[in-house]
Amino acid sequence: MRVISGIWKGRIFKAPKGIRPTSDKVKEAIFDILGRNINGKSVLDLFSGSGSLGFEAISRGAASVVFVDNNKGCIRIIRENLSKLIETRLQITEKQKNIKQWTIDYGLWNTSVLHLDVFKAIHLFHRKGKKFDIILLDPPYYKDVVRKVLINFLSYDILSRNGLIIAEHYKKDVLPNTVERLKLIRQSQYGDTMVSFFGEIG
Repeated sequence: MRVISGIWKGRIFKAPKGIRPTSDKVKEAIFDILGRNINGKSVLDLFSGSGSLGFEAISRGAASVVFVDNNKGCIRIIRENLSKLIETRLQITEKQKNIKQWTIDYGLWNTSVLHLDVFKAIHLFHRKGKKFDIILLDPPYYKDVVRKVLINFLSYDILSRNGLIIAEHYKKDVLPNTVERLKLIRQSQYGDTMVSFFGEIG
């Protein structure tokens, strides 16, 4: 796998076994739509998998990225890839509830990797008052996970004002046009993959 554009353009990174990584076509489409809106933004990459979306966000100018996945193999690969992409020292700190967080400070970037259930992570961020400008979702297909996560976001306010939620999902997983105060503002299909952009109403 590779980074498509930005400061890490062309850099190759490993992908964990047994996952469905975001294709270059879909990844490029997402970030072309975002354009310069990614610059200086705080990004949350949920169901990170290979970390591909988060790496692309950093490469294109995001100020910070938090990676969250519940798969130990994925977390290990993300850490390995980060240590190679960002050639700097890794600092490991033990957080409450035995959450192991890897924090990398490099220039303007602050990048963390959390081995944690996504719904528990959302609750943790809410408790800490953490908000994100862009939230990326690439959960397993066929399980209606995106709808469940969107509903969870409403209970735990972690999206910044004027923030965006970008969900990658199977084309037959139909999402509602509105989920309470969230509205579908853009949707594009790429083969079997649908990409849906949500923002807050008003």
